[in-house]
Amino acid sequence: MNEHECDKHGDNKDGWPNCSICGETDWDSLFKKNFKAEEVLDLITQSEKIMDEMSDIEVEHFEKNFSNTGVHKLIHDTIMDAQDISEESVRDEPFDGFLGDRELLVSNLVKQLNKQNKLLLFIVSHDKIFGTSWLKTYDEWIMKNDPLSIRVIKLEKWKYKNE
Repeated sequence: MNEHECDKHGDNKDGWPNCSICGETDWDSLFKKNFKAEEVLDLITQSEKIMDEMSDIEVEHFEKNFSNTGVHKLIHDTIMDAQDISEESVRDEPFDGFLGDRELLVSNLVKQLNKQNKLLLFIVSHDKIFGTSWLKTYDEWIMKNDPLSIRVIKLEKWKYKNE
């Protein structure tokens, strides 16, 4: 294929630029993208296993922090407003409905994540759902584009090396 035929990431069909001719992903755009919670949720809701794992994480987080942290910091205001939190707090079984609703739990988890963690959740979920290797590509991209992160990445890899 003639290299000049490539439109250099002119296709935005997957939510980030891809070449409409060769299909190559524009990694810079993908890895710099500020994913909205809805975009991450659209992806992870495709996997029952990921949804179960994320809801388990959120239940554990809530239960371990419920008594130490104000509940308003644990539940995003789009999930439950201050009035609902107050009413729920005085019930005999407070927050049972919330803790039993997988979609609410996962939505809460995603909405509480910062930009970087939403990106990582998106990348890892994409790898698990579609069998891609975006996390490896992301690590390589970070090593090339963000030299200040090299130490942290190397320590993370070292930490899991002998598992």
